[in-house]
Amino acid sequence: MSHWIYLRRAALAARGFVVFNWTARCLEKTPEMLDVTIPPEAASMPDPGAELVSRVVGGADRAWFYWTGRESVRELRRTLGVADRALDSFESILDFGCGCGRMLLWMEELGRTRALYGTDIDAEAIAWCRDHVPYADVTVNDTDPPLRYADAAFDLVFGHSVFTHVDERRQDAWLIELRRVTAPGGFLVLSTYGEVALGDDRWRIRERFEHDGIVFIDDVFGPEYPLPNWYQLTYHAPWYVFEHWSRWFEIRAYVPGGALGVQDQVLLQRREDDAAPPRPLPARRRRPA
Repeated sequence: MSHWIYLRRAALAARGFVVFNWTARCLEKTPEMLDVTIPPEAASMPDPGAELVSRVVGGADRAWFYWTGRESVRELRRTLGVADRALDSFESILDFGCGCGRMLLWMEELGRTRALYGTDIDAEAIAWCRDHVPYADVTVNDTDPPLRYADAAFDLVFGHSVFTHVDERRQDAWLIELRRVTAPGGFLVLSTYGEVALGDDRWRIRERFEHDGIVFIDDVFGPEYPLPNWYQLTYHAPWYVFEHWSRWFEIRAYVPGGALGVQDQVLLQRREDDAAPPRPLPARRRRPA
């Protein structure tokens, strides 16, 4: 991790409004992650089929689908714990980008006592969830906002690997929309590709990553992939997340590698005072000192 991130971490922590958990920064894949099997608890879970699974995890590996679903829910619980909140302490919960229920399938008990919702652009995945995840109310959303929910509808919104695939314009539109549907004081847990995912810089974007803060690679997935053409690959520098996303939310925690050891996880909170957000502007196009 570059020196300026450590400096920024120290400065923010000293101001007292950000809590950090950096223990996941050097997380390495364990043998379990490299050779996963279907968790025993998943034996009775419905199977979305190879096509829907591949849209979510990049391949028709059922073991990886179920295993990562369980792990992602565990990581969600751990990240919320930074703010001393348990998953079942929330009353109305939205899985933003739920796909065919990779995480929702592991929330059946929660869904029986809490209002659990899911939304995704994939109509086939949502149709499958309606038939097989009866404890969650799921809907199809459009490519761009708005969602079909009232203002302040949720006290928790989580989204795994959504902002890792959209450009800055669409990112800002969805951050504004997620603020709208989150209640004042409510929490969000979102993931990004950051320093951990950048790794050895296979895309040769490090200079842009450090200077601009956000890099959208628009030619990763070609027409042979069953994906919309705007769905590509996005990297976020931590300093950019702090400067840009804080226009709409308080950033309560940033966990490098906190999502399956590859994506970073960001814990956000809508401001209690419900102050009107400033007009969105691009993050500063420079590397912080």
